[in-house]
Amino acid sequence: MTLLVALLLAARVAAPALLPAAGTYSSAQSVTASSRFPGSTLYVTTTGATPRRVGAQRYAGAIPVSSTSTVCVRAFRTGFQPSSVVCATYTIQAAAGLCASESMRATGTTYYYCDCGTGADPACVVGNDANPGTNSSAPRRTGWKSRATTMVAGSTVALCRGGSHAGDGNNTENTSCSASSTCDVRDYTPAAHPEWATDQTKRPIISGGRLVYLPNNHPSSGFRYLNLQMADSFTGQGAAYVEIGSADIDICNVYFRDSDMGIYFSEPSGARVTVRQSQFANLSMGVLGGCDDCLVEDNFFASSAGGGTGVFDHPVYLGGASLRMKVRNNEIHGCPVGMSTGTVSIVVHGEHEDLEITNNLIQCDNPGDFPNQWGIQVGGGYSTAEHFRRSIVRRNRVLGHSRGIALDSAPNSLVEGNLVVQTSTGSIQEGISVNRDGGGGGGDEDGAGVTVRNNTIFFPGPPNWGVAFGIDHAGTGHNATNNAVFYAGTGDLCFVYQQSAGSYSVLSHNACNSTWGTTYDTNRVVLSSSPFVSAPTDFTPALGSPLVNAGTSSSTCTVLGTAASPCYAPTAIGSVTWSPIDAGVARIGGPDVGAYDR
Repeated sequence: MTLLVALLLAARVAAPALLPAAGTYSSAQSVTASSRFPGSTLYVTTTGATPRRVGAQRYAGAIPVSSTSTVCVRAFRTGFQPSSVVCATYTIQAAAGLCASESMRATGTTYYYCDCGTGADPACVVGNDANPGTNSSAPRRTGWKSRATTMVAGSTVALCRGGSHAGDGNNTENTSCSASSTCDVRDYTPAAHPEWATDQTKRPIISGGRLVYLPNNHPSSGFRYLNLQMADSFTGQGAAYVEIGSADIDICNVYFRDSDMGIYFSEPSGARVTVRQSQFANLSMGVLGGCDDCLVEDNFFASSAGGGTGVFDHPVYLGGASLRMKVRNNEIHGCPVGMSTGTVSIVVHGEHEDLEITNNLIQCDNPGDFPNQWGIQVGGGYSTAEHFRRSIVRRNRVLGHSRGIALDSAPNSLVEGNLVVQTSTGSIQEGISVNRDGGGGGGDEDGAGVTVRNNTIFFPGPPNWGVAFGIDHAGTGHNATNNAVFYAGTGDLCFVYQQSAGSYSVLSHNACNSTWGTTYDTNRVVLSSSPFVSAPTDFTPALGSPLVNAGTSSSTCTVLGTAASPCYAPTAIGSVTWSPIDAGVARIGGPDVGAYDR
């Protein structure tokens, strides 16, 4: 090979561009892609997935974007490495499904209220309790919660944007509401200030009291709470409190702040509660508890803990018991300034089955202050027996924690497609740990039959003591396949298996550039230099990387209790940078090793 050819093969196509710029728009956009690199061809996706020559759309003209989308473009030219991936997220406020832009419904009666308490906009105009309150131009001032508990199904209590309203105590029971005909509490925009309609800071404030209070002696179902701010709620049970018997509750685009707790699913809890598109800040706890068929999705958790110092200072703490609960597509910032313990970002204790934790961004914002903190920890924490059967931890990005993902007492569970980027601080750094605490102790179930496949673990600097990956003290029938470990600095242990070889089912096609640890693995992929496009920002396998097509494509593993399942993750992380709409991308050809696919 001539020097010129070698240089050409090493060269990379210049990055393309997207117009208009990423941002929030009130109408559909026409997105154009361009490249100044001669002879290049552009491929695009509209899902946040990494564009490839196969499986992506070849760019042929402007791309219509009518709903919130992440457009990615990549340039290719034969003989050159593909360009870096350029992505832009276009948020269309009128998109279906966004509570912030949902119109007032026409069913039932709408009751309007406007008060101007602490924190209200100076232009807020107080309502009058002499008004009937059924017209937005003549709202009442007080009594909104009493109305919410007595209005007929299909009706709405609307609080003025720019206003601040007293919480009016606890009770929110209304037995006339149902899943098919809900009772709504939401916002409305005063006619004098149409500009407040799209200003998130003008959402009506509810100060004190509780937004939701449904204890087991007052069960109710069929409520929606939209586009509100909840501040200074009662201590001890959260701004939204739900127990057994209550169900079908939708909490959307609500800002929980300046309180001890946001949402509390008490044990035994209700069912079918959805918390979405909401924000949590300056709290000792964001979400606490568990419930059946409940969903925590598309929320933002700020790096704050309300000044608390106890073990409950976690953004998401799933306790008690649940069936089929899902935590997905959330942006979670942990490790607040001024705290050093009890800050696991997602912690799960109790008795949970078919739990799913998917596509969350979990970031430690102050890693130097937080040695030995987990991003996700599923395992025992009570004095009673616990289990976490058939849990799925999939395509999460755990960044900056000294410890990444832990899973204990979780038989027939799956950990796949996660990216763990460690810190170089703290006395111990770990990537992914299964059954580290043994399982079976204190009556906890043994975590047998766990599959860990296609994860990427990256250490940017030398650890004080590090184990990238381990399946340790309990259970049999485990699988560990297609996982990639890379130490950018001085390395430590890559793969550690504490039990005898017979305790494991399939250990193969894992990759590492440091000390292997245990000798059970077959078909090892030995790394000598970084196999990624541009770590620590782009973990896609580079052109010619030993990770490409190096994974096992066998279907001989037992996964989630089902025999003859793929030993590889069929879906890879779809976007270079995290996006809440990243649904992953199907792997093409032979599976790559790691969380991404080229």
